[in-house]
Amino acid sequence: MDKKTFSAGETSLRIGISKSKTLEMLSKGEIPAIRIGRNWLVPEKALDEWLVSRACAEAAERRKDAEHGRA
Repeated sequence: MDKKTFSAGETSLRIGISKSKTLEMLSKGEIPAIRIGRNWLVPEKALDEWLVSRACAEAAERRKDAEHGRA
């Protein structure tokens, strides 16, 4: 059976940030996840979609800043 969710630790490794930062973002609702007891479950598909969405939004913001001479 293929694993469809990641733990907080697996999520931190997948996106390349510390586990403590990942836990902070999870608790603030910044990363899409559900909590079961003390454990976080991050759906693989939701994480991938969140990463693409966030990357596109931040790239658009950088383009906007560049157009207005803010680097």
